[in-house]
Amino acid sequence: SLEVLRMDAEGRLWRRKVGEAGAARYERVGAAGCLPQQCSRAPPAFGEKPPPVSARGIIKRLAVRIEPRIVRPPKGWKKAREAAEDDLVTEAADRHLAASYSPLLAKCLQRALPRRLKASLDIDYPPDFMPRAMRDKPNEVLALDLDLDFAVRFDSREELFGDDVRSLGGYTSTVAVKDNDARLVLFARGHNGLPSLGTLELRSLRVDTSSLAWWDVFDGAIELAFKKDAPPVIDWNIEVAMGTPRLPLPSCIEDAFLAWLTGMVMRSFNRAYPLKVDLDASSTAKEGSECDEEEVRGEEEEVVKDATLDLASAKA
Repeated sequence: SLEVLRMDAEGRLWRRKVGEAGAARYERVGAAGCLPQQCSRAPPAFGEKPPPVSARGIIKRLAVRIEPRIVRPPKGWKKAREAAEDDLVTEAADRHLAASYSPLLAKCLQRALPRRLKASLDIDYPPDFMPRAMRDKPNEVLALDLDLDFAVRFDSREELFGDDVRSLGGYTSTVAVKDNDARLVLFARGHNGLPSLGTLELRSLRVDTSSLAWWDVFDGAIELAFKKDAPPVIDWNIEVAMGTPRLPLPSCIEDAFLAWLTGMVMRSFNRAYPLKVDLDASSTAKEGSECDEEEVRGEEEEVVKDATLDLASAKA
């Protein structure tokens, strides 16, 4: 399971515990060379009565630049829409193979290659291409061409973007006003005898992407595809420690290789297999949680009312 821990200035991990009386304290998470008895007798961290970590000031700097452009269908779009029920990805890939190889080899590849591999070929999609899930009601779908630069820092207020980005449109940047020196890390905790995987601390992140988005306005669904000619670029500064001893990984792996691997995963979401985001599901879950809170508050009010009535009858 994943949990959020707090790290002190010496790199030790602490888990916040709240007692029955509501008093909060921090327990040191066991590390190599620290027995549970020794960890439990560790001096209290962050004061005798530490307050909860405030969300203000955790993000030191946030910068976003977005340039959306509406993709308008060309003339004759209705005529092209009549063939949109077909598998346009396979058809375009088969044409690409037929034009690139001999007839016999192209025919063999057309039959042998699965659709996932065909989608990774350098094929030309029609200008009015839409994913399969969006073709039933194309008039309700808004196609967007998005250029997005996103940068966030948790370690300092210094910029991640260059000075040239200020001349581009849609650039906004915010800097934290409140000082907050709390360091939060993700801890992959093992259960049922399984060892813990380690910790991850994100210090800074920058994402530069160029993508296509199809937004079904009425159904509340978005499908996002990253372009092949402008693949996403990930640049981050993370600290990864493996296992219970928290063995650090070299920077060439945690900052370079893992960022490259994350970019490769993002590139797999192409026009044939876009990333699906259901906006209605998130809003429904939020409404459900609000309803649950209201039910809990109603039950608590009923309990208090019953206790008050019992007390009044006892006095009478």
